[in-house]
Parts: sequence; C-alpha cells; structure tokens
Amino acid sequence: MKRILFLLLCLGLCGCSTIPYLETQALNDPSIHYESYNSFYLMEISGKKGNKSHPLIEKHLLSSIKNNLISKGYVSTDDITKSDFTVCVQYISKYEESYIPPKNYTAYEDIKVKKGANNNPEYTITFPYEKKTPGENINFYVSRIDISMLNTGESGELIWEGKGVMTPTTSDITEVGDKIITEILKKFPKKQKPKPKSLVQK
Repeated sequence: MKRILFLLLCLGLCGCSTIPYLETQALNDPSIHYESYNSFYLMEISGKKGNKSHPLIEKHLLSSIKNNLISKGYVSTDDITKSDFTVCVQYISKYEESYIPPKNYTAYEDIKVKKGANNNPEYTITFPYEKKTPGENINFYVSRIDISMLNTGESGELIWEGKGVMTPTTSDITEVGDKIITEILKKFPKKQKPKPKSLVQK
C-alpha cells in the first residue's frame, strides 16, 4: 500500500485524476511438491464485515479463479473430500483517501527590457522564482484480492498464498477482478504432466 501512496503523490503533483496501478505478490512453501496435486475445491468468497459484494460479482470472480486453475491443468471438484487442495478467497473493494502535501518547485518568468538611451536592442531576462503547490486530498478506489491454497484434510496447512491490489481507472468490478486474479495466478505453478512410463522390454 505504501507504493500506491507514493504513486498517488507523484501523479497527483502532475494533475492526474485517474491512477491505474496493479501489484501482485506470492509466497509458496518450498517443501511442497506441486506435481502431487491434481484437484481443488473452491470456497465461497469471504470479506470484512460491511464489505459484502454483490453475489453475482462473487460468482464471476470465483469462475475466473476456477478457469485460471483449470487452464493450468488442475481439476475442479464440488466435493471437498475428493480435493487435494482448497482455495480460499478474500475480496475487498473500497474507496480510500490520501493527502498530497504541498511541494516547492522552481518556476520561471520572462521579462522584456526595452531599448536604452544608447539605442540598445530590446532583450529578455528570465528570472527564476519559487512556487508551492497546494496540498490536497485525493480519493481513490482500491480493489484487493487474496487467494490462499490450503492442504485439504486435517492439517489444512497453507501451501501457497497470492495477493493483488489495484487502483483501477474503470468502475467495472468484474473486469478489475479478472485482471487481478489473472496476474496473481500467473505466479501459481502449472500442473506437471506425469512422465511417460518407459517401455518394458520383453
């Protein structure tokens, strides 16, 4: 989030009113052998109290996650007991406010000097002077999606976690969600195809 505020400061000083920004990160358990995982169970989206999104939007986001994982070679199942790992999702979408403080900068002004008594030609002198931008509050929209992969079973241990945050320029929540999910799951390992068995010589 600090990087977002820094970007807001830079673009706000330039007079930009829309700030496209997307950042994702992922952590994985290096001891996990992902080639042993095949099927997944997708949990319903969870969110903070008072931040419940529209059920149709949630269905769209879950479908996007499901399709991304299937494209990586994994199989979706509606029976959690038959899954190798469980996918948990948290979605937060809200407006935030950031204060851009005043900043000093150097401006320049050209002053023309007329002819003197000795018929000197007119010329221009450029004078630098200090100015200050006004401080202002900037409201911006933030969408965040957290995707966690847990071992299905009694242990329920976390095996992979991806996070994405975006300050979009569009109000289309499903479009924003698709972009975040796609970028997050780019970091999730593809399903490794089993190696072909060697031919047994007679």
